[in-house]
Amino acid sequence: MCIDLLRAMGESVAFCVGESADGRCLGVPVLEGDESIANLYEEGYRRAFVAVGSNTVRFRLGAAVVAQGYELVNAISPHAVLSPSVRIGRGVAVMAGVVVNADSEVGDLAIINTGATVDHDCRISEGVHIAPQCAIAGTVAIGRMSFLGIGTKVIPGVGIGTNVIVGAGGVVTGDIQDGVTAVGVPARIIKYK
Repeated sequence: MCIDLLRAMGESVAFCVGESADGRCLGVPVLEGDESIANLYEEGYRRAFVAVGSNTVRFRLGAAVVAQGYELVNAISPHAVLSPSVRIGRGVAVMAGVVVNADSEVGDLAIINTGATVDHDCRISEGVHIAPQCAIAGTVAIGRMSFLGIGTKVIPGVGIGTNVIVGAGGVVTGDIQDGVTAVGVPARIIKYK
């Protein structure tokens, strides 16, 4: 998906680093092993995008490429609608059909997935993953490294802590503390980390 997003933005994707059965992904050569990151930097490459769904892995790899000297680029679909007042961090993925409204903020290495909506004055912290078809009402704050499963709904003014998982289809009607898993309608905590 991110290769498609980058290409739609007019970017050229030279290499992927990861695993592939046939050594290619959408026609892009795939290099195996994290040492390829350093090798490509030595060859003169300076811009990177971390295309990994797992918050923990994406954040670790993002830190590694930045430490290597790379600039993190964003992958934002031309079929997303972002208010001109939205502030976007580095290494952010915004998929097709996404709407992010006025005065919202999206932190570094966040993902806002297909068809999700983020209303006005929201704070999406670094490393957050908002799955497809989520609906985040106005003035919501989502803490670092949290994951909202597909179709999650969040009412206005709610605060979701760091490292929170909200299960698919959950409806968040009140604040959620750090490091928990919540599921259901309304979302209830089922697991503490």
